[in-house]
Amino acid sequence: MNIALVYQAGIANVFRVGAFNSLSAKRGETIRLRQADFRSCASFAAGAAEAGADVRTYFCNMAGDISAADWTRNIDDAPFKDQLILVETVVR
Repeated sequence: MNIALVYQAGIANVFRVGAFNSLSAKRGETIRLRQADFRSCASFAAGAAEAGADVRTYFCNMAGDISAADWTRNIDDAPFKDQLILVETVVR
């Protein structure tokens, strides 16, 4: 299972995705599993990783529903990067 932890300004999302890709058109089915504060979503993603899911961290500096938006993995560009909790697993 592929899990994307996606940070927005002030909130975070956890999605199940068909494929890891920053471009919406190449991710396949994107299903939101959780939307909450940064720490809650990072904990949820870490739990998914512990249960065997592959997890990647992204950010999207847009307001509103970002499930169909393009995301980026260049966390250093996030204006709120000092608040992010990265959750990553090695693809098996």
